[in-house]
Order: sequence, then C-alpha cells, then structure tokens
Amino acid sequence: MTTFESLNVSPLLVRKLQGQGIVNPTPVQAAAIPVLQSGEDAIVQAQTGTGKTLAFLLPILQRLDAKTKTTQAVVIVPTRELGMQIAREADRLMQGTGLSVLPLIGGAAIGRQIDKLRLHPPLVVGTPGRMLELVKMRKLRMHQVRTIVVDEVDSVFELGSKHRSEEHTSELQL
Repeated sequence: MTTFESLNVSPLLVRKLQGQGIVNPTPVQAAAIPVLQSGEDAIVQAQTGTGKTLAFLLPILQRLDAKTKTTQAVVIVPTRELGMQIAREADRLMQGTGLSVLPLIGGAAIGRQIDKLRLHPPLVVGTPGRMLELVKMRKLRMHQVRTIVVDEVDSVFELGSKHRSEEHTSELQL
C-alpha cells in the first residue's frame, strides 16, 4: 500500500494530513506526487473529489523556501470560490512553517491585495483577470516563480476565450 511517507512527503505535512484524518493517498495523489516532486511538467486529469488539490499542493509546499522573500509558486483558478478553497487548504498545511499563501481573487479589495504582496508570499492562488491586472501594475512579480499550476485548465481557457471574443467584439463596435 502506498503511503504519504513512501511518496517522500515531509513528516510535518504527513502529521498535518493525519490531523485532518487523511492517512493514505488517493490514486491520483500516488501517481502525481512523485512526478511533480521531480519537477517534471504534468497534466493531471481526474474526477472532482479525487484529491487533485493535495496532489499538486504537497509537492509545491515542499519546494517553497521560507527564506526566499519572493513569490515562488502560482496556482491559477477559474473561480473565486475554488481559489479561496485552495488558499484555505494551503494555509492549513502551511501553519507553523513560516510560509504563507495569498489569494488574489477578483472582486476583493485590490489595495489590500497589493499591501499583502509587499510581504512577498511564496504561494499565490488567483483568478486570471486579477493576476494579470496585478502583473500589469507591476505589483505581482513573476520573475522568481518556479511552479505554475492551472487548476481546471479547461475552464480557465474557456474564460480566456470568452474574454478575447468580447474584446474583439468591442473593438469591432468602435
């Protein structure tokens, strides 16, 4: 039987998972974690509720360096709700590690998000529109980002396609 320990998940994270009642990895976690820990690119596809979030969060959290005061990993999500859910899970796992996560979600106060970006969170979870806005404002710096996850990539691409077609339509109306 595969265990989180046999997947080389850190003892601290294993204890945190056990504290949440998560003892053994799901099949998607057992398959994805070793690949992602090795630094390889991967496309992970599985049904909702199979543990994909932990499959990508655990390798990310193990690679973050608390001493490096810059954003090191980014998770792009299609919706505010999913972004907040992932940020809450990451925050639970990061407690007591000196690491932090910042949700950059459209609809939230951008001024507060900019203030929190000055603290150089190592992990950022956000919606494409808000993240792009902050990159264009030069508030979100992507220079040191080593890991990018696009969760529910099909939905993110749909949003991008819809946004581009709306931009194209408005240009034609000018």
